[in-house]
Amino acid sequence: MELEHSFIKFSGEDFISINLNDEVLNLNNQVAIKDFFADEILKGNKNFIINMQNVTSITSSGLGILISILNKVKQSNGQLKLDSVNNKILEIFKITKINLIFDFI
Repeated sequence: MELEHSFIKFSGEDFISINLNDEVLNLNNQVAIKDFFADEILKGNKNFIINMQNVTSITSSGLGILISILNKVKQSNGQLKLDSVNNKILEIFKITKINLIFDFI
């Protein structure tokens, strides 16, 4: 899985915007996503927006991936924002209370 990304300004800060193109966020795409974030953080990038417009389903593993990324970003004193989360996934976030730890745009 190759992650499409671009550099953007958001609220006066530099962010990397990542498009998740797989419909399902699960263990199958975990390595590519985690490696991407680890590499970018090593390069000194710390602010990220994950565009989830194309993600229509998420597993418990997918939730774990997002939490793991959030922890790594926070350890680097960065920000992680989720964009274009569909209502089905947002409902899962609310049920699990994960919506309380993420910033949405």
